[in-house]
Amino acid sequence: MNTHAAQNLEQETRRKYTGGFYRPDSIMRRDARGGYFERLDKVKSQLVRKHIANRRVLDLCCATADRLFENAREIPFGCGADFSIPFLKKAHEKITPADPLAFLCANARALPFRTATFEAVYCLASLYYIPRIRQVTHEISRILEPGGIAILEMGNRSSLNTLVARAHPETAAPCHIPIGEMKRMLTLAGLEIEEHHAFQILPLWGNRPHWLRPLLGERARRLMSQPIAGRMIDEWLCRIPGLSRFAFRHLFVCRRRS
Repeated sequence: MNTHAAQNLEQETRRKYTGGFYRPDSIMRRDARGGYFERLDKVKSQLVRKHIANRRVLDLCCATADRLFENAREIPFGCGADFSIPFLKKAHEKITPADPLAFLCANARALPFRTATFEAVYCLASLYYIPRIRQVTHEISRILEPGGIAILEMGNRSSLNTLVARAHPETAAPCHIPIGEMKRMLTLAGLEIEEHHAFQILPLWGNRPHWLRPLLGERARRLMSQPIAGRMIDEWLCRIPGLSRFAFRHLFVCRRRS
């Protein structure tokens, strides 16, 4: 994608997050009780909590920073950065003097922090909306101290979810990439992959394209969310080598090389 096209895409995504399709009061809306996306959110929250305790943390693309508030008591300092003023205002409304938190408006490709500022960075459910993502991973690596942890979620282009996202132009435009490119990008940024988790083998949302509808609705979500031995069926399927190549969400736990 050339620079001009990327800039236009970023502007359109920003519009959708600043008074357009996405709203601060609904962006973190939970799924039906026990539903797939609620369970997935819990899995991600557990992963974040495991790695950020007692570390200086950046929640990149924080939106209303719900996850950062959930972990405020476990960290000495946390910062939330996002490009959407309405979402950051919502986060500011929730902060108390006891919270060791701060928020600022920032571009993920040019973060206003000194090198080695943070001990941990996480960015969930956002990187697959950002063009020129390689610049973002290099910025994340730069602001991490050596040995620091990055928890990053990326979207796989070779997934059914990509077809659904393209069929819903009212949502943010997808910037999905191949899994191999994800891994190369992290390595080039100086981030060593320590854990790799995959989720969402089926799209499980939306209503288009019509031929995929059986895989989008509540029945599919209920099936994929069923727990077996402590994991959702979806997660077990996404652990199968042949199927994992078609899972949409790929979460990487990385360590900044010294």
